[in-house]
Formats: sequence, C-alpha cells, structure tokens
Amino acid sequence: MSELRVFFDVFQVIAYVMKKFDWSLDRSLQFVQKRRSCVKPNPGFLRQLFEYEGILNAKSVLQQNITHLTSTVVKRHMLCLHHARINQSSS
Repeated sequence: MSELRVFFDVFQVIAYVMKKFDWSLDRSLQFVQKRRSCVKPNPGFLRQLFEYEGILNAKSVLQQNITHLTSTVVKRHMLCLHHARINQSSS
C-alpha cells in the first residue's frame, strides 16, 4: 500500500471521528493514535483537518442558532394563540 494511501485513510478516519462524535481535531487525533500509535498525519493533512474542524464548528453553531430561533418563534406563536383564545372567549 502506498504511503499516500495510508495517510489518506488516516485522514478519513480522523475526519469521521470528528464529525461522528462532535470532537475536536486534537481529541480525535489522540483517540485514533491511542488505537494506532503509528498514526502521524503529515502537516498538509493536519492543516486540512484543522480547516474541517472550523467547518464543523460553524455548522454546529449555526444549528444551535436555528434551534434557538425556531424554539423562540414557536413559543411566541403559542403565546399569540393563547392570547387570541383569551380575547375570543371574553368577547
């Protein structure tokens, strides 16, 4: 197996672990290295994984913001419905 193929396989495994468990690059790398001590990604792959970590973090923050916004909108909508029912019953 070529050295490039080994590096690419390690890259994929670390990227998968980062996404699957919502872990940082450091934690994912330590996790993989603990199981395979020979894992030493080259600086180019580490740079790409660092960029990928930023993408995953941005997606996570965006998802949290969407969830919060949706929750807020639903609560406001329910409150409006509640007030409408109160106003309707008192008419």
